[in-house]
Amino acid sequence: MKKSGKASTPMIRLITFLYTAYVLTGMVYFLITSRDHIAYNLTTIGAFIDLPLYSVAVWLLAKRMKAARRFVIATLCVDIALAVIQFVFTRWPLTAFIGNTLTHCAIIAYFVFSRRVREVLCNEYSDETMQDITMPRLREPAYWRNLGMYFCIFSVVGHWMEAGFCFLISIGVVEGSVDFSNTELWRDWFYPFTIEGIGFVMCVLLLYPLKNLYQKKLRSRILPLILSFLTDMLVCSLIELTMGLILNADLKLWDYSDLPFNFIGQICLQNAVGFGMISTMIVWVIYPLIARLLAKLPRLAMNILAGIVIVFYLVLQSLYMITL
Repeated sequence: MKKSGKASTPMIRLITFLYTAYVLTGMVYFLITSRDHIAYNLTTIGAFIDLPLYSVAVWLLAKRMKAARRFVIATLCVDIALAVIQFVFTRWPLTAFIGNTLTHCAIIAYFVFSRRVREVLCNEYSDETMQDITMPRLREPAYWRNLGMYFCIFSVVGHWMEAGFCFLISIGVVEGSVDFSNTELWRDWFYPFTIEGIGFVMCVLLLYPLKNLYQKKLRSRILPLILSFLTDMLVCSLIELTMGLILNADLKLWDYSDLPFNFIGQICLQNAVGFGMISTMIVWVIYPLIARLLAKLPRLAMNILAGIVIVFYLVLQSLYMITL
């Protein structure tokens, strides 16, 4: 990546400063505000969208990346669209709407027509993609960047999966009891379940290499799958048991004492089998599919995507969640 020799413009420095201030104040606001005092409305949705976009824009501008120009223009267009929606569906004052829109349009015009912007924002990024996922390069930042994305995404997806499992319990498909007063599970649908994100990362770091090892050593189609399932079931059960002994010693978060084949109420055979099935699906199908799709993206696109995902996760974690 070549380095730009041109000094930044006062306008670019001002925009970078304003975007940085917006991101920092937004994150602090969500951090100190209780989830029960956050209104789930168009303004909040706009903040959820803007914070990750502005964060990526700050990074691109600071690096003087050529992509910053188009990304800032796209971000401002998104802001204008959100402003129109807010003006139509809320009582946003006309003067504030016009002032906001004209300001955004002026900045867009500056980034579109200014030759100085093109001279300053001229750094290219390599189009290299990730290596074959069967041979992960642990020393490459891209590998750990993707792990961070997996953790953030599947912390939320894991929440939905847990809610689905609890729904199956409630209709009698599987044994157990459900606490419908748990607002984290049943009301805050974007609340990230950290343990689920950690579980996915463990599948990538430990169970996926073991699956590859079984396939390499065992010249069979079925035996590696069976052995992988048994390993996945054991490892996931050990993780749940460890977390239970640390966080659930009083059995207030979960209690499997009434279920058959349980061990001190922290783990049980039913959940072990379920964990084994899900983790085996992850290491044999879901992770390889996602990794191959992401490997087709240029590195800059992956960095932008990772930035958006991670900042959005931090917003969700700071809020301790959206009040629906």
